[in-house]
Amino acid sequence: KFSIELKNFPPDLSGEPIDSLEHMAMDSIYRNPRYAHSALDEALSLTKDSDKYYKLLAVKSQIYFANSVYDSGFVLHRSIIDYCDRVPMSPKIHGLLGTLKNTVGNYYSFLDKTDSALLCYSEAYQEIRQSEMEHKIPDIYINIADIYTRKGAYDQRARYFRQALFVSDSLGIMDRMSFPIYFGLGETYMELRDFDLSDHFYRLAEKELDSRNLSEKFTFCNSRGNYYYYKEEYAKALPWFLKAREVVRPTHMDFYTNVCEINLGEIYLCLNQLDSARFYLEKGFRYFHTYNNKTALYHLTTLKASLALKEGNSGLAYQLLRSYTDTVGIDPKMVAIRNKNLQNYFATTGDFRRAYEYQTKNSVIENNIRSERTQMRVTEIDMRYSQDTTLLKREAIIKQQAGRMEYLEMSRWVWILLFAILSIVSGMAYYFMKRKRHAQWLSHIDQVTKLKMESIRNRVSPHFIFNILNREISSEEEGSSRRTQLSGLVELLRSSLEITEKLSITLEEELRFVRTYLNLQAQGLGPDFRLEWNLDPSLDTDAIYLPAMLIQIPVENAVKHGLCAIEGEKRLSVFVERDGKGIHIRIEDNGPGYRLFTNAGHNGTGMGTKVLYRTILLLNRRNKEKITYSVQSKEKGMGSGTIVSFFIPLDFNYAF
Repeated sequence: KFSIELKNFPPDLSGEPIDSLEHMAMDSIYRNPRYAHSALDEALSLTKDSDKYYKLLAVKSQIYFANSVYDSGFVLHRSIIDYCDRVPMSPKIHGLLGTLKNTVGNYYSFLDKTDSALLCYSEAYQEIRQSEMEHKIPDIYINIADIYTRKGAYDQRARYFRQALFVSDSLGIMDRMSFPIYFGLGETYMELRDFDLSDHFYRLAEKELDSRNLSEKFTFCNSRGNYYYYKEEYAKALPWFLKAREVVRPTHMDFYTNVCEINLGEIYLCLNQLDSARFYLEKGFRYFHTYNNKTALYHLTTLKASLALKEGNSGLAYQLLRSYTDTVGIDPKMVAIRNKNLQNYFATTGDFRRAYEYQTKNSVIENNIRSERTQMRVTEIDMRYSQDTTLLKREAIIKQQAGRMEYLEMSRWVWILLFAILSIVSGMAYYFMKRKRHAQWLSHIDQVTKLKMESIRNRVSPHFIFNILNREISSEEEGSSRRTQLSGLVELLRSSLEITEKLSITLEEELRFVRTYLNLQAQGLGPDFRLEWNLDPSLDTDAIYLPAMLIQIPVENAVKHGLCAIEGEKRLSVFVERDGKGIHIRIEDNGPGYRLFTNAGHNGTGMGTKVLYRTILLLNRRNKEKITYSVQSKEKGMGSGTIVSFFIPLDFNYAF
């Protein structure tokens, strides 16, 4: 069935008159586009801020695109791009560019240009990440999930819906995002033909339907009709498609209205109400022929051919089935419907050989559709099996050839036999050495994974912690030291969650995280705490990468096991210097010195040090130049304390 989803960003509500006008315009973008333009024109006349002015133009561009006035939309789009090129980049400009790219992604989505749409959405995500509009990231995830749906990549669809759910929950915006996420899950299970679970999520989303905007109402009604269509309950599908058309028809949104015409035509065709089917199919064909929408025209000619067959006009049916035959980019389910009609045509005309041919083609397509959701795993297993089988076959062939060589002249073939045996031995040696290295690699990955999972099992839900801390922050007076400390703790926790998910980060990110940690620890260490930073000013900290937590873990150990254990002055020094073709990092403290913590009273698991050690070991196996790591107590005459040193090559590769 034909389906389309309208996806624009919601407005920001700050209570100012201009923002209120923007909100009213966005709320009327589908119901009353003329009023939406009027509200925006008033807002444009009131604003004195250039960034705000072009943000409102971006909303005006959305209205043009949503109502199929593409030329005017692109005129505004180009003027906004020119403005962004003229001014310095900032979070607001990133947000403006992200909104534009999302809108253009919608445009390509409407035209069924999925690759172009996916590129625009990906660029929109990168821009929004650098803006102050993180709350709009779930909208982009849902847009990307919609594109992967059209590509038939349901594993990617599920991935982006899960990411949208996670981000929405973390940002506390499930009240806004629950409808599209529940709706998306309902559609996903519909595609998997798990109708009971699909109906469950559809009903959860339907509870909020009355409060949704026109775009969401239309998309939901259209999709709910698809649900009953796939269940072959056509009489139940009809009211939903009629409702979808009634939602958009008063707004004169021709594209969406004609999507409904196609769906209604097909439903009436399934219900054998042929006059109604012809009426709606002809309306849809005239519209999409104007815009040369390949997918729509392919499906419409198939439906018109089916109608002709039901009316007994096999000649017209065959003529239609021979038009718009290019299947590149066409949904396999639509190809299957076309093949079914060709099968019926040839069966009607007595050409049973051709009818059987199309029946066979359809069987292949249907089998592919059923298996596509598990195809990636099956392909991977099949690939491994094929590789092992190929090696065994080659070995058997070589042995057979070696056996036949015994019958040839020994003086001529002895060297060839020796060469063959040497090749086999070398190949097997290389194969087993490669397997051994791979097994060691997997073992290291497994060890690191177990250590990370052990750490994760001891975590409390980050979202729960953030909610508690944010509540505590809001209860403190503005500017109070406790509020500052709690804010720093929240920043530390968020940074910790982000950093631990990465294998490598920039030196700047690591230093910022360590500074935040030490600022929080400074009060607990007392007035005797002395912190010394020695950073080489020639280093570009944004361009240098190092393993995540490389500095943080030794610093935390120095505070926890070194400085906290002594009285009097507590010194901590961090040195970062260029050293030939690498970076030398050194952390020193004046604690009791390095020792193995084996006593039962030791408060700590050593988990961080284990993960750091395993990570360095894992990365070094893939690099010629290695990261070096040493921990030692200060030598006599230098006082007490511990020195932790690292050397990181500048060209170190962190990719697996």
